[in-house]
Amino acid sequence: MAAEATLDRLTAEFDAPVAVLANVVALLEEGATPAYMARYRRDAIANLHEDRLFAIAERHHALEDLVQRKAAIVQQAQERGRLTPELESVLANTVDQDYLDDLYQSLRPRRRGIAQQMEEKGLLPLAMGIQHRQFDDKGPFELAATYVDATKEVPTPEAALEGALLILADRIAHDADMRAKARDELRRGLLRAAPVDPERAKAGGRYQELLDFAEPIHRIPPGRMLALRRAEREGIVRLELTVADGRHRELLRERYAMDLPEDSPYREFYDLVFDRAWQQLQDICGKDVRRRIKERADREAVRTYARNLRSQLLAPPLGSKKVLVLRTSSKSAWAVLCTEDGAVGTYKTLPLDTEEQQKGAMEWLTELLRTEQPTAIAIPHGRRQAGSEKLVAHLRTHLGDGEVKLPMVVAVDEAASTIYATGNAGKKAMPGVEVGVRTAISLGRRLQDPLLELARMDARTLGLGQTLDDVHQGLLQRELHAVTSSCLAQVGVDLNTADAELLALVPGLSREQADAIVAHRKKAGGFASRASLADVAGLSASTVRNVVGFLRVQGGSEPLDATPIHPDDYPIVHAVAQQLGVEPLALLGRNLRDVDAGAFASDTTTRGHVITVLQQLQRANADVRGELVDTRNEGVHTFADLHADRQLRGRVANLTEFGAFVDLGIGQDGLVHISQIPGHRLRGDEMLCVGEVVTVWVQHTDAEKRKISLTMHQPRHLQEGRLPTIGERMAMQQGRPARGPRGPREDRGPRQDGGPRQDGGGGRGPRPDREQRPERPMLGGSRQLPKRRGPDDGREGDRGPRPERDSGYGDRGPRGPRGPRENRVYT
Repeated sequence: MAAEATLDRLTAEFDAPVAVLANVVALLEEGATPAYMARYRRDAIANLHEDRLFAIAERHHALEDLVQRKAAIVQQAQERGRLTPELESVLANTVDQDYLDDLYQSLRPRRRGIAQQMEEKGLLPLAMGIQHRQFDDKGPFELAATYVDATKEVPTPEAALEGALLILADRIAHDADMRAKARDELRRGLLRAAPVDPERAKAGGRYQELLDFAEPIHRIPPGRMLALRRAEREGIVRLELTVADGRHRELLRERYAMDLPEDSPYREFYDLVFDRAWQQLQDICGKDVRRRIKERADREAVRTYARNLRSQLLAPPLGSKKVLVLRTSSKSAWAVLCTEDGAVGTYKTLPLDTEEQQKGAMEWLTELLRTEQPTAIAIPHGRRQAGSEKLVAHLRTHLGDGEVKLPMVVAVDEAASTIYATGNAGKKAMPGVEVGVRTAISLGRRLQDPLLELARMDARTLGLGQTLDDVHQGLLQRELHAVTSSCLAQVGVDLNTADAELLALVPGLSREQADAIVAHRKKAGGFASRASLADVAGLSASTVRNVVGFLRVQGGSEPLDATPIHPDDYPIVHAVAQQLGVEPLALLGRNLRDVDAGAFASDTTTRGHVITVLQQLQRANADVRGELVDTRNEGVHTFADLHADRQLRGRVANLTEFGAFVDLGIGQDGLVHISQIPGHRLRGDEMLCVGEVVTVWVQHTDAEKRKISLTMHQPRHLQEGRLPTIGERMAMQQGRPARGPRGPREDRGPRQDGGPRQDGGGGRGPRPDREQRPERPMLGGSRQLPKRRGPDDGREGDRGPRPERDSGYGDRGPRGPRGPRENRVYT
């Protein structure tokens, strides 16, 4: 059980009820994962979001490490006879890792440095006499004269004072409290970048703007901090943390020399001591501060990569349908037919050098379309897209208005598939075929189910960001693994078809346990039900309970095993089905708002848990990722077919920190700037996903630069059925939102006590509960989403704690399923 101090700290940082956090911690110590708690223990955790649970789990682990660190400090202090009530009080109240490290180091013997050498020369009494003001009305040189000893290499009073200075400076630099103050001061200082090799930097031009850089630490964005670190690593600049001139003397004097008058002869000596001590403090504490800055920048960057990865993993799948993949090179094309289960039906390399070869390729493809009737054609999105689209255009012309129709064409990003096909994993999975065919097979499978295909790939090859190599690789791997596991838990994994590599990504399963499941499956010939998972050697009862809800058994002895309903909740489902007089499977996707959840509650099952089960039943038949649909725009085939205000449907091809690129099916992606994306599509469950189909309007086109500016906001003049005003036309040309007409002042809400209007207009004034408000949410950038709850932020987002949403059950009954993503209209 977690210590009381740990629970108190979690309560203070996450602003949640103690009972809820106690339940979360208890479940974590039982081996439950955030994914399990967020889906199957919502009543016990007050419907906390999975991201928040993950943050609580991380902080709980960190606090448990601090408890162990404090125990080591107490043991060290006891062995040296330095354990005092003051030290015990400090240990009980601090959670600063750096301060605890300083305390631990202060209790250990230090290495023999220059200060220790001065002590060996007998100068420690001199230093202590100066520190404790035992001057006896003597000046510094007169006091030091008694310690002159040529045999100890102290020939003059100046040498004795220099030794005392080194001793005092070293003691100040190793004072844990002083180090904490120095770190606080450096955190409010400036980070300066001085050029080491200006000529080299100017020749490259990459770091030109960083050669004479100085900015307050708290204002440096994560991307710039990573760039500065990279420039320092490459020997271009030298980074240094600085404070205002003379500030270090003021800081040290407040602690060590406040009693010295201005005219004291020892004041100048102490200034020299402070200068020497600050050099050591700046070096030691500066490294700590820079490390924390780097960790913060890494966390922000990694969260951006994680959001981009989630958008790709949860892209709408085509499903178990046939796919024809066409991928061209300079003189040939690869054609691969993927069957419903992702297997390779047929493949062929089609030469395209001569007209006769092109004609033969068209006839072969036409026969393939006639006999196999694939649902979609996948082409690569990227370098080979133009050639593949040209091949599809020739095929469309060849088919004409005949019996065989061209299926929908979908561009799929091929960067990750190419890396996968050329790597050892791709060669092992698809041996005996050339690289072009392996890449085409991967493209087809990615179109059928992006999650299952991308989960097997190295997430760093998916184009998540440009600074993947600059962040901490361990943190990156943990975060991306957590996102992949969360997505698999959300969609589900087939227990009888998934390999060990995929099963190891299920939250709560290790690689050894995944191997044991595969070995048992081969021995038993498959799993007839989820219950048989308990027969696998090495899986405890708690592990089975935590992971079984994420696994699926299709066509087994228990039909509910193919649903996201947890086996522990089967009795509730059967009871509801019996009351309604239907089979349990008939409840899937059914509107259950008339069901009285309280009638199925008991001493061990709360009403809230019953509500959770009913909600899962309503959503059981709907894929949370939606369904892939055609985005063909009639009459739009080339860049010239676009004009301002034209409404189009496009597929999100990529997400960046400044917006989203949308594939319009004309060989040129359009950009939806961050300002042109509705706010609810920038965060939470409604966030844009790669592969999603959205409705957009053309704002502006630049034929010379081949740029297309799009918006997801329907233009105001189209809503009102009028022509655009001059201001609106200028805004469209500049790719910015037009300012709508302002209502009369009396409609904008009154002011109260000179404060902001109630509708949010006017100046808001300072917000003491915010460190720094971002200008706008960003897609894929450091300002993309509200800051996730973490160990250093106990607030709920930026607005304080929000009440939990109504479950939907009550007078209105439960909410119905949201439906697939393509059925939602975003205008």
